[in-house]
Amino acid sequence: MKKEVNEKITDLRNEIVSEEIKERDRKLFESQKELMDIVQKESIEHGKEDTADLLKKEKAIMLFKNETEGQKLTYNMSTTIVEPLRNNRFIVSFPKELDVVEWSIKSITMPIISRRKCGDTVIVFRKFIKPLTSKTIVNLVSKKNFDINVKFLDATGAPIENWCISVKKAISVDFGGFLDYSDDGVSEIKVVFKTKDCILKD
Repeated sequence: MKKEVNEKITDLRNEIVSEEIKERDRKLFESQKELMDIVQKESIEHGKEDTADLLKKEKAIMLFKNETEGQKLTYNMSTTIVEPLRNNRFIVSFPKELDVVEWSIKSITMPIISRRKCGDTVIVFRKFIKPLTSKTIVNLVSKKNFDINVKFLDATGAPIENWCISVKKAISVDFGGFLDYSDDGVSEIKVVFKTKDCILKD
């Protein structure tokens, strides 16, 4: 009986601390985001487009990761967490010399492995003005034999699975297909890569 009571007290204490940490981190995150919005707006007003563009990229990374010590602590407080990997928690990275920014990637179709052979890898990119995504993709499809890294992330942004996809070359590119004046959605580019190998690194 005493053991059960102690366990309930511990659970309650952890729950209270977790909520306090979440609220603190939420306020900190919102204040950082608000400050970046203000500085970005002022930079645009004063003609400092390079600074504004840099802030926009930094904010995009911050929004994606949203990783704080409090969140990590909350996540690690339980020793019996059983959580599946989520399809929207991933990051795809290309070799630096190809100049592909991580936040321009909308989705990736992981290769299907059968009889020790890997199927094609399909990646959808969002089109951005700066840096110009179309120009980056034109340069990318001319390259051969490079690796793409795909990391599955947990709730804190820490990598859990790390895949290395070895690409032979791009075999098809769709630069946006049908355009329509009534469609105000984000333009996308779909690239299909011929895959040589797909390895789970850790």
